[in-house]
Amino acid sequence: MEKFLNSKILSVLVISFCATISTAAIVEVMSRQEMLSILDNKVIEFTKEGLETNQSLLTEFTKKQSDIVEIVKIIESKNEEISTRIRDIRKLSARMKTLILGGSIKKSETLERIALEYQVLIKANLDDENNEGEILFYITSNINLVKKFSSTFLIAMLAVMSGVVGSLVTVFRLETYSIDFLKRLVLGITTGFISFLIIKGGRSLFLLEGNDTLPIMNPYSAALFSLIGGMFTEKFFKLLGDLFDSLIEKLTIKKEGNQYTK
Repeated sequence: MEKFLNSKILSVLVISFCATISTAAIVEVMSRQEMLSILDNKVIEFTKEGLETNQSLLTEFTKKQSDIVEIVKIIESKNEEISTRIRDIRKLSARMKTLILGGSIKKSETLERIALEYQVLIKANLDDENNEGEILFYITSNINLVKKFSSTFLIAMLAVMSGVVGSLVTVFRLETYSIDFLKRLVLGITTGFISFLIIKGGRSLFLLEGNDTLPIMNPYSAALFSLIGGMFTEKFFKLLGDLFDSLIEKLTIKKEGNQYTK
């Protein structure tokens, strides 16, 4: 059993598994953010379309000197149509935000289903004369494991798995392959978890530019930071120890300084 645990084959299998899941998590997080941006931009587009339509109708009827009642009826009809489109898009946007923040319980609340409903909605709102339509391209993972979790959990998961990958890859860099698999696994998991806490605590350094009300950590930075931490585990923990010692020293000096002041 010990021979199998410390074999190259097991290490390669674990590295491959963790790398695959981490990649799928990154793709899922980024695709959700892209989908949310598409929905928000579409709301803005419909709003502008409504304003332009109203202005166009008012100009047209003013030139023809048509009945004001007829103008109002047509404008109200157009506004209701556009308002319905905006409401439908905002509902999808709200579902997308719920998926990002809290994950999905039902299959109907996954990224794939929301994107599909968006495509159907857009096609239904196309004019009969317009045959081109809008085609939505998005990338999502086929791995069910990452589809239902919140984006924060996915980033935590990819940070831990990236730490494991980094910890195990380090062994292959040595001239002679020698490994205590369980030790490297525990160190990798711990490094990834600590990295996630550091990233989450100092998230202003790891944010994607986007909606101010829905900040999302950059999954690329999270994976890279955890991977490097796993590859240099000893230095990583030594750095944490030095930072902790420095913090304790500063707090001690400050406390002593306050005592002398009193």
